[in-house]
This record gives sequence, C-alpha cells and structure tokens, in this order.
Amino acid sequence: MKHQLKIFHDMESFEEQEAKRLKGKKIVNYDFTIDSLVSVEAPKGTDPETLVELAMIKLVERAKEGDIALLFDTCFDRETGAYYEDWENGK
Repeated sequence: MKHQLKIFHDMESFEEQEAKRLKGKKIVNYDFTIDSLVSVEAPKGTDPETLVELAMIKLVERAKEGDIALLFDTCFDRETGAYYEDWENGK
C-alpha cells in the first residue's frame, strides 16, 4: 500500500504534533524497510560506491513525490529489548 508522504519544512511543529499524538501511550519503534529501486546511469565499469550519493539524491526526490514503497519489518520494544513482527499483539 502506497501512502502519500508529507514533508514537514518546520521540524519543530512536526515534533510538537508527534509529542501530542504519543502522550500517555506505551511507545514501541516500528521498523520499515525501503522497497524501491533507484536507478543511476553511469558508464560501464563505474565503481557503484561512487554512485551512492547520486542514488540517495534520487531516492530523496522520489520520497518527496511520494513515490517509494515502505514495508513494515518489525517492532522493537525499548523497555524489554524485544523485537517482534506481530504488531497487534506484541509477540
């Protein structure tokens, strides 16, 4: 499922909104992986390590456009140190 990405230019207002949303609730970290291909054109034989910065720029551009796929991976509970995939039941 693709979701539109809202880019917050004012991080302070984003952080204030997040603090209000999370206040008084048990907090765990939800980990996501990026499942999107970023293609960079370069001459044959180019060391891929030299293309990472350009690939990151393209990835950021696609994220701003809401054109990346994020997949849920696991949850992490800082209090217990446990990782789990069952986000509903914490197992």
